[in-house]
Amino acid sequence: MSQNNTETLFTTRSPAETWALAKSLLDRLPDRALFALHGDLGSGKTCFVQGIAKALGISRLVTSPTFTMINSYRGPRRLIHVDLYRLAAPDEASAIGLEECIEEDAVVVIEWADRAATLIPDRAVHIYFEFGRNESERIIRVAMPATGPHETGANTTKAQEHAEL
Repeated sequence: MSQNNTETLFTTRSPAETWALAKSLLDRLPDRALFALHGDLGSGKTCFVQGIAKALGISRLVTSPTFTMINSYRGPRRLIHVDLYRLAAPDEASAIGLEECIEEDAVVVIEWADRAATLIPDRAVHIYFEFGRNESERIIRVAMPATGPHETGANTTKAQEHAEL
């Protein structure tokens, strides 16, 4: 991750709030958005992907592709959901076609992105999930690339509003 990223901290207290955050972030990004998700098991990564799918108009159930590693969902915009939990090294990510997925004309979301950190391009939005003070609370740190097509003044206000979820 580049040191020139802009970071924002969010707190969500329900899956619905996590989905709303996912939609808000997606609305700020180009059609080929790339999300790199980081966090412990159960910290909210898949819930976030469900929010992305919902925002994309995908009605199919979204689950983590832990064993298949890659799921593709069709909607008005395509979603590619990658789960690298079972990988031990970045070269294994290359073997399953991660680099090709990243270049697809789709929104790409990679869970356990740290397992292939060297393959994640600088344009990725890195999202870090942590457990909050109770079972439903999540602390979510979003690191947006400092430059790129996602930057507009109007969108900054939307993100700041969501920071208070």
